Amino acid sequence: MRLATLVTNTDFSAFAKARPLDDEKFATLIAEVRPDLVVTAFWVCRGEFPEDISAVDGVMTTGSPASVTENAPWMQQLEVLIKDIIERKTPVFGACFGHQIIAKTLSATVVRTPNGWAHGLIETNCVASRPWSDHENRWNRYGSHIEQVGALPDGACQSLETGPADRAEFAAFFEYGGR
Repeated sequence: MRLATLVTNTDFSAFAKARPLDDEKFATLIAEVRPDLVVTAFWVCRGEFPEDISAVDGVMTTGSPASVTENAPWMQQLEVLIKDIIERKTPVFGACFGHQIIAKTLSATVVRTPNGWAHGLIETNCVASRPWSDHENRWNRYGSHIEQVGALPDGACQSLETGPADRAEFAAFFEYGGR
């Protein structure tokens, strides 16, 4: 199987450069559980897009300090690509910004979080587990965001929410259009 990582992280600071880049992080996470998968990164935030998305079996979209509401040219191109991915019924996963731009592409809203910035350890609650998921119903993860999905796309089911300190009601969704 082949996976594409669509890298959206626009942080090129010295701090970020001193640590593994998002393409490496995602490839490492996948390799730990599925070393047989081939993961190819595309730095979409730099204008590097896959020539043929049908050549992959799944797509992951990373997080970013950028806002999906900026509508930068690369984001507009990414939305066109996401529409194509969904029309092809290729599985797609989005982390943070990735989740938000997928929702926006599907005509959902992305809004500022009511409590302002969330930084650090964020409580996450599972509201609808999947048969393939073996995580706990509640866990903590590190994150940083000021925006969230404000309403789910039509046909989507909520999967995760964050705890009361953060309150990103729709932290994850799945099965857009009943898939």
